[in-house]
Amino acid sequence: MRDGSQRHPRSSVKRAILAPFVLVLALAAPAFAGECGYELQLCLDHLAKMRDRGFAGVDLDSRGGSGVPVVTRVYSGTPAEAAGIRIGDELASIAGVLLDGSEESMKQLDGTMKPGRTVDFEISRGGERRVIPITLARMPDDVFARFVGEHMLQHVTPARDGD
Repeated sequence: MRDGSQRHPRSSVKRAILAPFVLVLALAAPAFAGECGYELQLCLDHLAKMRDRGFAGVDLDSRGGSGVPVVTRVYSGTPAEAAGIRIGDELASIAGVLLDGSEESMKQLDGTMKPGRTVDFEISRGGERRVIPITLARMPDDVFARFVGEHMLQHVTPARDGD
Protein backbone atom coordinates (compact mmCIF):
# COMPACT_ATOMS: atom_id res chain seq x y z
CA MET A 1 0.00 0.00 0.00
CA ARG A 2 1.00 3.59 -0.46
CA ASP A 3 1.83 6.02 2.26
CA GLY A 4 0.20 9.43 2.41
CA SER A 5 3.38 11.35 1.59
CA GLN A 6 3.16 11.14 -2.19
CA ARG A 7 1.84 14.01 -4.27
CA HIS A 8 -1.19 13.43 -6.44
CA PRO A 9 -0.09 12.66 -10.00
CA ARG A 10 -1.95 14.44 -12.77
CA SER A 11 -3.18 11.13 -14.12
CA SER A 12 -4.91 10.41 -10.81
CA VAL A 13 -6.63 13.78 -10.80
CA LYS A 14 -7.80 13.31 -14.38
CA ARG A 15 -9.00 9.80 -13.64
CA ALA A 16 -10.83 10.81 -10.48
CA ILE A 17 -12.60 13.77 -12.02
CA LEU A 18 -13.22 12.83 -15.63
CA ALA A 19 -13.87 9.20 -15.17
CA PRO A 20 -17.27 9.15 -13.59
CA PHE A 21 -19.08 11.50 -15.81
CA VAL A 22 -17.64 10.20 -18.91
CA LEU A 23 -17.43 6.73 -17.99
CA VAL A 24 -16.35 5.15 -17.63
CA LEU A 25 -15.07 5.54 -16.60
CA ALA A 26 -15.71 1.91 -15.97
CA LEU A 27 -13.68 3.20 -17.23
CA ALA A 28 -11.60 2.32 -15.08
CA ALA A 29 -9.95 5.03 -16.80
CA PRO A 30 -7.62 3.58 -19.33
CA ALA A 31 -7.40 7.00 -20.84
CA PHE A 32 -5.58 8.29 -17.88
CA ALA A 33 -3.59 5.26 -16.98
CA GLY A 34 -1.22 5.26 -14.09
CA GLU A 35 -1.08 4.40 -10.45
CA CYS A 36 -3.33 6.19 -8.02
CA GLY A 37 -1.29 8.58 -5.93
CA TYR A 38 -3.78 8.89 -3.09
CA GLU A 39 -3.43 7.20 0.29
CA LEU A 40 -6.07 4.46 0.48
CA GLN A 41 -8.60 6.22 2.76
CA LEU A 42 -8.37 9.49 0.84
CA CYS A 43 -8.89 7.57 -2.38
CA LEU A 44 -11.97 5.84 -0.95
CA ASP A 45 -13.33 9.23 0.13
CA HIS A 46 -12.92 10.56 -3.42
CA LEU A 47 -14.53 7.46 -4.90
CA ALA A 48 -17.54 7.86 -2.60
CA LYS A 49 -18.07 11.38 -3.97
CA MET A 50 -18.25 9.96 -7.47
CA ARG A 51 -21.71 8.57 -6.76
CA ASP A 52 -23.07 12.09 -7.11
CA ARG A 53 -21.39 12.84 -10.43
CA GLY A 54 -23.01 12.46 -13.81
CA PHE A 55 -22.47 9.46 -16.05
CA ALA A 56 -22.39 9.45 -19.84
CA GLY A 57 -21.41 5.84 -20.51
CA VAL A 58 -18.12 5.69 -22.40
CA ASP A 59 -14.60 4.42 -21.92
CA LEU A 60 -11.81 6.76 -23.00
CA ASP A 61 -8.19 6.41 -23.96
CA SER A 62 -5.65 8.98 -25.09
CA ARG A 63 -4.40 8.55 -28.63
CA GLY A 64 -0.70 8.30 -29.23
CA GLY A 65 0.28 10.39 -26.26
CA SER A 66 -1.48 13.45 -27.70
CA GLY A 67 -3.62 13.67 -24.59
CA VAL A 68 -6.80 13.81 -26.67
CA PRO A 69 -9.40 11.50 -25.10
CA VAL A 70 -10.78 9.04 -27.66
CA VAL A 71 -13.93 6.98 -27.12
CA THR A 72 -12.98 3.29 -27.02
CA ARG A 73 -16.32 1.92 -25.84
CA VAL A 74 -19.92 3.12 -25.66
CA TYR A 75 -21.97 1.23 -23.09
CA SER A 76 -25.36 -0.04 -24.18
CA GLY A 77 -28.40 1.79 -22.83
CA THR A 78 -26.44 4.86 -21.69
CA PRO A 79 -26.88 8.57 -22.37
CA ALA A 80 -23.84 8.53 -24.71
CA GLU A 81 -25.37 5.77 -26.83
CA ALA A 82 -28.72 7.59 -26.99
CA ALA A 83 -26.94 10.80 -28.05
CA GLY A 84 -25.04 9.08 -30.86
CA ILE A 85 -21.50 9.03 -29.46
CA ARG A 86 -19.39 6.47 -31.39
CA ILE A 87 -16.18 4.56 -30.87
CA GLY A 88 -13.33 6.62 -32.29
CA ASP A 89 -14.89 10.00 -31.50
CA GLU A 90 -12.27 12.39 -30.13
CA LEU A 91 -13.52 14.39 -27.18
CA ALA A 92 -12.41 18.03 -27.44
CA SER A 93 -14.49 19.59 -24.67
CA ILE A 94 -17.23 18.93 -22.15
CA ALA A 95 -19.53 21.75 -21.07
CA GLY A 96 -17.26 24.24 -22.85
CA VAL A 97 -14.14 23.12 -20.96
CA LEU A 98 -11.31 22.17 -23.33
CA LEU A 99 -9.84 18.81 -22.42
CA ASP A 100 -6.20 19.78 -22.71
CA GLY A 101 -4.98 17.32 -20.09
CA SER A 102 -4.32 19.98 -17.48
CA GLU A 103 -5.42 19.64 -13.87
CA GLU A 104 -7.16 23.00 -14.19
CA SER A 105 -9.42 21.82 -17.00
CA MET A 106 -10.33 18.71 -15.03
CA LYS A 107 -11.09 20.77 -11.91
CA GLN A 108 -13.36 23.08 -13.94
CA LEU A 109 -15.54 20.07 -14.75
CA ASP A 110 -15.77 18.91 -11.16
CA GLY A 111 -19.06 20.02 -9.69
CA THR A 112 -20.69 20.84 -13.04
CA MET A 113 -21.40 17.26 -14.02
CA LYS A 114 -24.55 16.26 -12.15
CA PRO A 115 -27.08 13.54 -13.01
CA GLY A 116 -29.99 15.05 -14.91
CA ARG A 117 -27.95 17.96 -16.26
CA THR A 118 -27.55 18.26 -20.04
CA VAL A 119 -24.02 19.13 -21.08
CA ASP A 120 -22.45 19.64 -24.48
CA PHE A 121 -19.80 17.17 -25.57
CA GLU A 122 -17.73 18.62 -28.40
CA ILE A 123 -16.30 15.82 -30.48
CA SER A 124 -14.28 15.41 -33.63
CA ARG A 125 -15.44 12.64 -35.96
CA GLY A 126 -13.77 12.10 -39.30
CA GLY A 127 -12.16 15.53 -39.09
CA GLU A 128 -15.49 17.26 -38.51
CA ARG A 129 -16.35 18.97 -35.20
CA ARG A 130 -19.78 18.39 -33.68
CA VAL A 131 -21.47 19.40 -30.46
CA ILE A 132 -23.61 16.66 -28.97
CA PRO A 133 -25.80 17.42 -25.96
CA ILE A 134 -25.91 14.57 -23.45
CA THR A 135 -28.20 14.39 -20.44
CA LEU A 136 -26.11 12.76 -17.73
CA ALA A 137 -27.44 9.90 -15.64
CA ARG A 138 -26.53 8.44 -12.28
CA MET A 139 -23.82 5.81 -12.62
CA PRO A 140 -25.43 2.35 -12.44
CA ASP A 141 -24.54 0.42 -9.28
CA ASP A 142 -22.88 -2.44 -11.18
CA VAL A 143 -20.69 -0.06 -13.19
CA PHE A 144 -19.74 1.90 -10.07
CA ALA A 145 -18.87 -1.31 -8.18
CA ARG A 146 -16.71 -2.54 -11.07
CA PHE A 147 -14.96 0.83 -11.32
CA VAL A 148 -14.20 0.91 -7.59
CA GLY A 149 -12.97 -2.69 -7.62
CA GLU A 150 -10.71 -2.17 -10.61
CA HIS A 151 -9.38 1.06 -9.17
CA MET A 152 -8.63 -0.51 -5.79
CA LEU A 153 -6.29 -2.94 -7.55
CA GLN A 154 -3.94 0.03 -7.98
CA HIS A 155 -3.51 0.06 -4.21
CA VAL A 156 -2.40 -3.55 -4.01
CA THR A 157 1.29 -4.32 -4.12
CA PRO A 158 1.83 -7.68 -5.82
CA ALA A 159 3.74 -10.23 -3.78
CA ARG A 160 7.18 -11.05 -5.08
CA ASP A 161 8.44 -14.60 -5.47
CA GLY A 162 9.94 -15.70 -2.21
CA ASP A 163 8.01 -13.19 -0.08
